[in-house]
Amino acid sequence: MRTLIATGLLGLALLPSCSGLGSGGENISAGEYRELEREAAARRPSRVSTAESEKRRREIEERSRKLDEQRAEHAHEVAKLASRLTVLEIDQAMAAAEETIDLARAEREVQIAQDDLSHFQVIESERRLRRGELTLQASMDRLLDTREELAQLELMYGASELGDATAEIVLERTRRGLMLAELRYKLTEQEVGELETRELPRELEELKAAMLEKTVALANAKRRLEKDALKREIARSDLAYEEAKSLREQAAIAEVARLLELDRKEWNQEQDDSRRGSML
Repeated sequence: MRTLIATGLLGLALLPSCSGLGSGGENISAGEYRELEREAAARRPSRVSTAESEKRRREIEERSRKLDEQRAEHAHEVAKLASRLTVLEIDQAMAAAEETIDLARAEREVQIAQDDLSHFQVIESERRLRRGELTLQASMDRLLDTREELAQLELMYGASELGDATAEIVLERTRRGLMLAELRYKLTEQEVGELETRELPRELEELKAAMLEKTVALANAKRRLEKDALKREIARSDLAYEEAKSLREQAAIAEVARLLELDRKEWNQEQDDSRRGSML
């Protein structure tokens, strides 16, 4: 108590001396000095109540927690995006290689079909037709030979002294040969006719159809190549858009972190000012 009284008396004793000189060198009174102190105190930041300060502290901690969650979620999304990009690059490289092989196969099949068609039209068809004609000619020659042989035998045995039984055996054998030669000739003639009018034209149409089928397959392979290239471009564009979106989200998170740091510094400054004010 004595100390407090002594301190108070000392303060009163010092008031005249603390008043000192004004800015113009004139003396100021104790009342004026106290007024100046009040003005200085008014200019100092106002002290924040304990309850309000605690509320702001909890808000800052909650924002910090949410920011950490956003950062973790964004990091996870960035990792997923990087994995998707890697998978896309691998898939596209494999697809491009397979499409190149498919296109080369289709081109080769078209070339083979074209060669088969040209070979049939220029060589195979004419060769088989010529072979059929030769076979028919050979059959005709055998038929004529057999007829001549039978005529000679009939002439010879007609003037021969051999028995009728022996002559009849020889003539009958020759007549059977002639009948077979005639039948063989007719069958060969039919086969050659069918070869020229049916088999060769049908095979030609089949080769033309195969050529058309391979040509369409090649055109489709080229169109698939173009379509798949466009699909790959769209996929890359989608990933690029997501990457840009991720960068925007990263910038937004950085801005949130910056504002949070400013608020945290402001709160710390208010706490420091409050502690200094309580010490006056």
